[in-house]
Parts: sequence; C-alpha cells; structure tokens
Amino acid sequence: MSEAKSYNHLFFVGFSVSQSEYDNPEDCLKHEKEKVMVSFFKRAGIIFADEWYPHEIEGSDTYEEDTAEINYLKETGMLPSGLNYTERGEGDE
Repeated sequence: MSEAKSYNHLFFVGFSVSQSEYDNPEDCLKHEKEKVMVSFFKRAGIIFADEWYPHEIEGSDTYEEDTAEINYLKETGMLPSGLNYTERGEGDE
C-alpha cells in the first residue's frame, strides 16, 4: 500500500518594524530581535483574524516531501512541538 503524498509550501508574509534605532534592515534583524518578533506576531494576528487572509500571504515554492524522512522525524520526536504534521487529509475539516 503506498503512502499518501504530502507537500511543503514556502510562503512570504510582509510586516514592518517601527521605531528601529538602525537605518538598515539587517542591523534591525541582528540587534532588535524582540521588536522584530513582536511586529511579526502582531501582523500574523491581524492577517489570520481576517477571512481574506490568503490575499495577504504570497506562495513561492512547493515540493513533495520525502515521506520516509517525515516518518523518521515523527518517530524520533525531532519535529517541533506544537506543529501538526499529518498526512494529507488527516485532520482536515
């Protein structure tokens, strides 16, 4: 019996960091991690509160995942906690 295929998608979300002490984004990312994180999560909350959220997120790349690798990561507990890695169709409402 063959296993269900699953896919990995790369997405981009735009957000801004205000009141930075630095004049370029690289230094802001390097030295103001907390401001970046707060800004990112605020933006994510705003995006996902809106039913039109797919218009705020840009898809860029997709590849078929290696099912054996995903199963190995599940078995060894190496997947980040709190993330739901399911086979396609499981848990979909």
